[in-house]
Amino acid sequence: MHKSSATHDSTQAYWQQSIGNGMLGCRLQTKARKHLQAQQWGLAVKDYATALEVADTMLQAPHTQKFAIERYLRTALELIYAMRKYKPNTDLGELIETVKQRLQPLLAPVPAEVVIAPLIDVAFSPIDDVDDWIQMLFNYELSGQTLPH
Repeated sequence: MHKSSATHDSTQAYWQQSIGNGMLGCRLQTKARKHLQAQQWGLAVKDYATALEVADTMLQAPHTQKFAIERYLRTALELIYAMRKYKPNTDLGELIETVKQRLQPLLAPVPAEVVIAPLIDVAFSPIDDVDDWIQMLFNYELSGQTLPH
């Protein structure tokens, strides 16, 4: 019975860690979004990069993987946007490739290229179009509506 109790304790601690990381990621992403709104691009990049690292740690937990993948992709998308605003000539190809390589084993049999297509759009579309799209994305989120596909 002692073994069962120890297993329960470690499982509970693991869940709390995942929840803690999720909350930390949300806080960092919210903070980064506030920096975006204030056009403090460098601060937004810093917070998004940290939020992406937190999201990456969440990818390792099978029970939260679907949520973690969504969080990871969304954070990467917003990081790419912030980087374009902060340093417009930054080569974002390496970051996109890193995201692709990180997610590919988790997405099989779906090709990672399909899932990361929005990241490529944000990285390489005209910035005025991306500004409008990101603003629409945030507005939908604030209104509680689901995004059109």
